[in-house]
Amino acid sequence: MNALAAFTEWGCEDRLSGPAFAGMSAVIGWFRERDALLAAGLQMGCGATAGGIHAVAEITRGAVVASIPLSLLITQATAHAEAELRGVRGGTNLMALFLLHHNRSGSAFHTYVAQLPRQLDQTHCWSDEELSVLEASDLVAHSRSRRRAVERHHEALPSSVRPSSPEALGWALGQVWARSHTVDVGSGPEGALAPLLDMFNHALRPNVLPAAVEGSRCVLWTCRPTTLLTYHLTTLPPYCLTTLPPYHLTTLPPYHLTTLLPH
Repeated sequence: MNALAAFTEWGCEDRLSGPAFAGMSAVIGWFRERDALLAAGLQMGCGATAGGIHAVAEITRGAVVASIPLSLLITQATAHAEAELRGVRGGTNLMALFLLHHNRSGSAFHTYVAQLPRQLDQTHCWSDEELSVLEASDLVAHSRSRRRAVERHHEALPSSVRPSSPEALGWALGQVWARSHTVDVGSGPEGALAPLLDMFNHALRPNVLPAAVEGSRCVLWTCRPTTLLTYHLTTLPPYCLTTLPPYHLTTLPPYHLTTLLPH
């Protein structure tokens, strides 16, 4: 059974405002129409802590917890298929521009992009005053360097595809940094955006294996029995160790301070 079909039983309508519930309903419908699968016993979070996927029943080791058809996987090839992006070099800039290209009504991935967080508290967006609170942390230098890089990349983009502001590009880059999976789509491992699969929480010691391509689908499996689903978004080997509190990185960048604290 596809848990997405049971969306009306999750109780989100009672916990979300009208527009928020309508948006979540739209993206659930978008997933279902495109043959995305969420295993029975799983639900997306809704309410004050909306986001992430959790289990409402124990999930056995080796179970498929979610999968999407490769047509939903956003790779560099997907982005280069867009006529206006064909001349853009590959990498995170290309993926960010794809998100911005589909951040408009009527585009193929608009329903997915529209549900991405509008506000991301990423340190490259912090003011100098906010960064000063970090004092001697290496994060200060890293954040300022990344902020300058976003400004340089924005200025260097062709005018035909350049976003309206460095902040707009920074928002899209932040989504790519926070949500990308590393998958092998036949030409070797590369970063890709995987709608639905990017809604699993992040942990340093996960219990869900890295996304893998199986036939015509991109799939996530569990690596031990659990009721707490967590996933490590880096390219490290899929170590499946003892449980730790989940670290909610679904909508946060890798260098946000809250990654040090349990959700």
